[in-house]
Amino acid sequence: MTTNLKSTGSVVAVFVLLFAVWIAGAYWSHPGYQTHPDGTLSLDDDGLPKLAGPILFPSPAAVLQDLYRLLVRQSFLKDIGISLMRIGAGLLSSVVPAFILGIWLGINAFSRSAITPLFAFIQYIPPVAFVPVLILWFGIGLPQQVALLFIGTFFYLTLMIADTVANIPSAYRDAALTLGAKPHLLIWRVILPFGLPEFIQHLRVIVGIAWTYLTVVEMVSAETGIGSVIINSQRYLQTGRAMAGLFTIGVLGVLCDLALRGTSRLLCRWKY
Repeated sequence: MTTNLKSTGSVVAVFVLLFAVWIAGAYWSHPGYQTHPDGTLSLDDDGLPKLAGPILFPSPAAVLQDLYRLLVRQSFLKDIGISLMRIGAGLLSSVVPAFILGIWLGINAFSRSAITPLFAFIQYIPPVAFVPVLILWFGIGLPQQVALLFIGTFFYLTLMIADTVANIPSAYRDAALTLGAKPHLLIWRVILPFGLPEFIQHLRVIVGIAWTYLTVVEMVSAETGIGSVIINSQRYLQTGRAMAGLFTIGVLGVLCDLALRGTSRLLCRWKY
């Protein structure tokens, strides 16, 4: 109990410190306001003081105001839905085959030793480098975006699952086989229960990676989505909008992580 309180207190202290640094940075980087020769403030059409230059480091209040405008006055909710659809399609296309292939590679040592070098070779190629080729193959649209997410997550997840399965104590497998377990029962009764907590941990990592690549591909080759909002905001020096998009991605990522942690606690109660 004491350890949990200390951990929570440390997290809160870090966030308070970062928030204070953010406010201080926004204060010192503020460009100031335009004034008339007589020293009075120059006002815009809405009666608000005109800035002397662009705000490159907006305050938390300014970011929240821009986020509110995006959500209420513009189609940002639609962009969020499109991004969630893309990441869902990309993860679905990679997670299912990665689990099947990863379990098979974990059981079959010969296949694992043969395929691992090929997967390692592909892992060293940055997935973003595939964007020009994917545009040539699939054009600009959902297939190209899903393909990039597949390349960015499938090979990592497959090898992580294979390593988890390969590290299951052989005594468990031998005991199941001695008791007459068929191959499918060995997977269902031994491998999946033993590896499920680690499998979910792998998913938590992969979801974070997927959000990274999704944002990049939306910045490069999409007209909708959170990444598109961020890059368009950068072009027009709307830093508050860009940071609002970054904040939204962070919140969605945390929600995904919490959902996976909750799933792990629900399905793997013996682990906690």
